[in-house]
Amino acid sequence: MPVAAAVAVVAASAYSANRQASAASKAARAQGQAGQASIEEAIAAREQSRQDLMPYAQFGQQSLTPLANMLTHQGQSDYLQNNPIFQASQKNMNEQVLNNAAVRGRLNAGDTRQRFFENFQAAALPLLNFQTNNLFNAANMGQASAAGQANNSLTTSANIGNTLTGIGNAQAAGLIGRANAQSQFASDLTKTISSVYGGAYGN
Repeated sequence: MPVAAAVAVVAASAYSANRQASAASKAARAQGQAGQASIEEAIAAREQSRQDLMPYAQFGQQSLTPLANMLTHQGQSDYLQNNPIFQASQKNMNEQVLNNAAVRGRLNAGDTRQRFFENFQAAALPLLNFQTNNLFNAANMGQASAAGQANNSLTTSANIGNTLTGIGNAQAAGLIGRANAQSQFASDLTKTISSVYGGAYGN
């Protein structure tokens, strides 16, 4: 092969190799930038979700101590003693019992004392059940919100891990692309040199 032709072949090969290497680098860089943007978006979405769920989680957490108290005799007694609805209801029912007992002359009778106890239960149990259920519901809501935060964090972490793996693969592919382009150029250069020197020796 004439030297001039060989130079042209080498120049063309170098140009092609450079373009291939540049394209591989640009593709890897673009994929890396897209992956980084995806990671930032995932983190922003996680933080927004955490902020949205935080009030519910905190509300549920604040319900745990009152709920624990409501499950004790002392806590139930304190709740009833400080509950004006219970006080008014029990007072009203007891006054009715006293009026009926006075009419019948049974103020100190055993059945009158039994009615007082029944009045206490009738006034107390619905309120205790209502308050306990409300606190349970609040605690459950808080638990669900906390679980939602945890699940969002786990999902985001998994997505970020996958994206980082993708970025690594893109960078590796870019390096391999550059290496392949350089290898092809070296191969073309070797063949061209061999052709030139082979032609020269042949002549």
